[in-house]
Amino acid sequence: MAFEAPIVSLGKFLYDAIKETKNDVDSGDMVELKKEEARQEISMRMAERQAKVAQELAIAERIRDAEEVEIEEYYDNSKEGSGGLSASESGVSLGVNGKSGFVSKRVFRFKGIEEKTIEIVESKI
Repeated sequence: MAFEAPIVSLGKFLYDAIKETKNDVDSGDMVELKKEEARQEISMRMAERQAKVAQELAIAERIRDAEEVEIEEYYDNSKEGSGGLSASESGVSLGVNGKSGFVSKRVFRFKGIEEKTIEIVESKI
């Protein structure tokens, strides 16, 4: 099996999905449309995960081949929520509270190419 770039795979997947959806819409069967929607949602999530893996592998290769690497990563993505109910003689109160914070930064800087990488590439030519 030959390696295919993730963007090509995604393009083929989207083309096939659109083609299948058009056929289902033309048939007018709502049950089939709901099933197809669920299938496509699952397929899209799988394709997204595969693209993330491919991205991480590409970054790992760049790290391996670079002479100097500088990496900065920050992740927080905190979410917080609470709810409450209280009752007293004067009445009942219900409260809901939510908070969301989003800190995310990812920077990679690659400089140069390791000498051993150049030798490997030259030996393959």
